[in-house]
Amino acid sequence: MSGSKGSFSGTPARSGPSARAPNHDPIHEDPMARSCAICGKASMGGFNPQSSGMNRVRAHRRYQPNLQPLVIEQKGSPTRALVCTRCRRTMLKASK
Repeated sequence: MSGSKGSFSGTPARSGPSARAPNHDPIHEDPMARSCAICGKASMGGFNPQSSGMNRVRAHRRYQPNLQPLVIEQKGSPTRALVCTRCRRTMLKASK
């Protein structure tokens, strides 16, 4: 019975996010781990609103912060970072 069941080399073919190039872009990383680079605002848990009914079944959901890429100055050099819209508005307001 040598080879009748098929051969398996032990290492599966790489596909999906782990097969991408090694250069890392913080803008397009995992959305579950995203947070504001200035204030640290991250996702928050909550419940979906129910329309009617006496025995309300609360459905879980996640509230994600509205993060936008913005060029900010960190350690003296401009870098692209994810910033929540509240911090972005405050920064643009202060620069005027």
